[in-house]
Amino acid sequence: MTTKFICSTPILIVNDAAKARDFYVNKLGFEVSFEWGEPPIYVGLHKDGVEIHLNSASNAPHEAGRGELSISTDEVDQLYEQCVQHGVEIMIAPGNREYGMRDFGIKDLDGNAINFGCELQDGN
Repeated sequence: MTTKFICSTPILIVNDAAKARDFYVNKLGFEVSFEWGEPPIYVGLHKDGVEIHLNSASNAPHEAGRGELSISTDEVDQLYEQCVQHGVEIMIAPGNREYGMRDFGIKDLDGNAINFGCELQDGN
């Protein structure tokens, strides 16, 4: 196969795209790339090299809150503290895992699961 894959953009199904947008922007630090509809039913977000889209359940093939997403980052503890301070629902506390990652997990307003992790350095 000669086709080169360029990137992937996960689409999370949410109940209210505007409320979900505000959660991702105000609590996780994403920025809005675009919005579609008035009020918005589809929103594109980005932070550093990560892009995600939010699609309202009224515009989607299945119900909200069934998505899972893993985001690699350069550290997790500061991000975890930020999430705690913003009242984000923590599902898994930070920890060093036997699979070579330090990570933690949250749920968004609709129950979509997001894991943030970084590779463990030798001995840490």
